[in-house]
Amino acid sequence: MTKEIKNKFAILYVQESKLWEICDALDWPKTLKKLYIKHSTKVNAFKKAHFPKQISIQGYYYNDDINHSDIDDALNKAFKGKYVKTDSEGDGFYCYTDKATRQDVCNFLDKKFPDLDYSIGGDDDYNEYIIPFNNWSYAQEYVEKEGIEVPEIFDSNNLIERLKEFDDKINTLKKERHEFLKNIK
Repeated sequence: MTKEIKNKFAILYVQESKLWEICDALDWPKTLKKLYIKHSTKVNAFKKAHFPKQISIQGYYYNDDINHSDIDDALNKAFKGKYVKTDSEGDGFYCYTDKATRQDVCNFLDKKFPDLDYSIGGDDDYNEYIIPFNNWSYAQEYVEKEGIEVPEIFDSNNLIERLKEFDDKINTLKKERHEFLKNIK
């Protein structure tokens, strides 16, 4: 992945995050929801065009001497610099990798952890792509660290504050109306 692709994706991902925050704060008004869906579709198309799908490997380890975090640590050490994302929890082993690394990971697991009972998900079983950021926060940190300017999708200056002022005015008018009707004799 080139730095240019990573930067473009970071911008799109941060924009998606900011748009989601605005929509959520305003209880998802129809116009903004449509804009969010349109932008989210653009983000997903970018993922599909530039990043490989991740493949899941999951299973259980039947050996009391080793736990899943030991397997996670060994994989992270052995495949540092390659896409291997471990996410084990409880008594379940979970790992995600790309197509190019999948067989190497399986060979490693077979050799180092023969008691691990695992299965491999197919390319289409998991509808996620290998993206450079775990979540929106990491993308935001990245653009700040790199000094990347994230253009606004639309002019949102004080949008939430202005809409809340309108809501306050509406609520005040409703109260005045209620009081007015209450005092009619």
